[in-house]
Amino acid sequence: MGIVLQATGVMATSVCSHYWHCFAVQDVVVGLGHSCVFCPVLAVLSTYFAKRRALAMGLAACGSATGGVLFPIIVRLLLPKVGFAWTLRITGFVQLFALTIALVLAKPRIKPRRSGPLIDFSAFMDIEYTLYVIASFFTRLAVYLAYYFIAAYSQTAIHPPLAFSDSLDLVIILNGVGFIGRVLSNCLADCTGAINVFVPHALVASMMLYYWMVVSDKLGLYAWSVLYGIIAAAIQRLFPVGVSLLTEDLSKVGSRMGMAFTVASFATLTGPPITGAIIDYEGGYKGAQSFAGTTMLLGAGFLIAVKKRRMQRTGGEWTDKI
Repeated sequence: MGIVLQATGVMATSVCSHYWHCFAVQDVVVGLGHSCVFCPVLAVLSTYFAKRRALAMGLAACGSATGGVLFPIIVRLLLPKVGFAWTLRITGFVQLFALTIALVLAKPRIKPRRSGPLIDFSAFMDIEYTLYVIASFFTRLAVYLAYYFIAAYSQTAIHPPLAFSDSLDLVIILNGVGFIGRVLSNCLADCTGAINVFVPHALVASMMLYYWMVVSDKLGLYAWSVLYGIIAAAIQRLFPVGVSLLTEDLSKVGSRMGMAFTVASFATLTGPPITGAIIDYEGGYKGAQSFAGTTMLLGAGFLIAVKKRRMQRTGGEWTDKI
């Protein structure tokens, strides 16, 4: 069902003629399709690995970096040749092909529970899990600011401003270098623990979002994009790894991960409009950058609270793997 919704939604966008059409197709149909594909695949994958689970999930998530590079290139090449409608249709067929391969390869290892609620509210009685979900909400509220606005920033806030085609290169860079962040951070997570890796990444991301306010030239923006792309990709992919590692009963990984992504999805949905409204009100980007840096810092604080709670429960130390 997720594959059908995802591909159909992208293709259906080609015939949209009103704003509400685009909202219904992209936000509802494609959004539901993406969630129906993404969460189950990660949940299934996490059950196959015990020692190298974080690395396995990081490698799987490198598909996001690949798509983030591939699809902007496809759009750039096809748009002037075949037009908007056929560009989207071809993009939909590419997604359908890739998702069909995933459907064939992704096989559950653990049989689904015969009974039990769709939503496991008892999970929120686990303080560590609840704090982690809150932390992930704040980090995802901030992490996508650059992905949405760096192209516009490069055309209006630096000197000399970049042309539209050159501004798209920054988006490709942000996604492309994500491969490095996804693999390295998850390798470290296997060795030292997902939370132990997540905390410094969130702190560095917060500092970089604040620092973005003083980037005013082309070279500096390209360098910032490379560094932030690595850190931001790590943050995005450490989130599901942390959920799986905090869940001791693997039969509940799917429901817990789905619930965590549901909460985080509200941050992903509201983050860009909030920062966009701040940009419009201010007529600049510093307010949005400050907002993103502060919310990312809040996320890091809640991650530290997860670590502290685990130490209290187990009698462990700050250096313990978690």
